[in-house]
Amino acid sequence: MIYGFYTTSFSTTRLKTDQSVYEDILSGQSGQIQQESGEDVELDDGAFYKLYNMWCAIVDIQVGDRVVVASGDFVGTYQVKEVKTLNTKGSNQHLEILLGLPK
Repeated sequence: MIYGFYTTSFSTTRLKTDQSVYEDILSGQSGQIQQESGEDVELDDGAFYKLYNMWCAIVDIQVGDRVVVASGDFVGTYQVKEVKTLNTKGSNQHLEILLGLPK
């Protein structure tokens, strides 16, 4: 199963409705993160990011959330730029998430 490849622990935060403070949403989650490219990319918000792909179980993650990795190879706070649900055969359904690490 795909879940055996989820070796990076992460948590998430989301802006409160008043848009001033991030609040904790998920903790103790695990996924797989891989760098997409080594070059900085300008996204539609006008900022530059290094892009990463993350795969994880289907959980409450939305565009605009922050993914926080506190240990391991991918330490940092990433912006969630895109979320796709992949419905593969059997019990391998998961999320594929595009993350941006701000420059």
